Amino acid sequence: MGLREAKKQKVRRSIIENAVALFRERGFESAKVRDIAESAEISEATFFNYFPTKDAVLSAWAHGLVAGAFGRVDAGRGIRPVLRRVCDDLADRVEADRAFARRAWRRARLAAGGATPDVTRVVEAAQEAGLLRRDLSARQLGDILYAAICGTIVSWLEREAPAGSLAAELRRGVDLVLDGARRRNERVRPGAAAVGAP
Repeated sequence: MGLREAKKQKVRRSIIENAVALFRERGFESAKVRDIAESAEISEATFFNYFPTKDAVLSAWAHGLVAGAFGRVDAGRGIRPVLRRVCDDLADRVEADRAFARRAWRRARLAAGGATPDVTRVVEAAQEAGLLRRDLSARQLGDILYAAICGTIVSWLEREAPAGSLAAELRRGVDLVLDGARRRNERVRPGAAAVGAP
């Protein structure tokens, strides 16, 4: 990464960190763009060069939580153990401030196609080790995995009194994706489910 790109990433992180701090302190509606810009020591125009809205900052923050959890794991240690660590890390961070996380994730827009290079890296390592099917690209499987994780977090946060821990729900969601992405074996033949169907 060049010096210019590194500076842009530093400004972007500063905007996100300062905005989230103000959202926590004052509430989303009360924290104005000018307050965020002042706190990050930039102009309002610079803020809008990076984010079109305050909601976009929350989306970047939420996306960063998921990306960061994947970035902190060693992809070469087997797909399920790696993803269990990702689930536990995310659950710890979301549960640490459930009230703020609930408000933030409601406003965040986490579009499909959210797999980051770290998510893709974990999937690629599993494909190369023969643990995941290769008829889908690592990016496509990463997008599916990312969507399952984000959807599980949102679903868990929306319930007033979730029956189980977020970590357990994330693990179940990830296992469901992995079971569907597993390499086909001799016991499961393509089209076998259609036998006897009308």
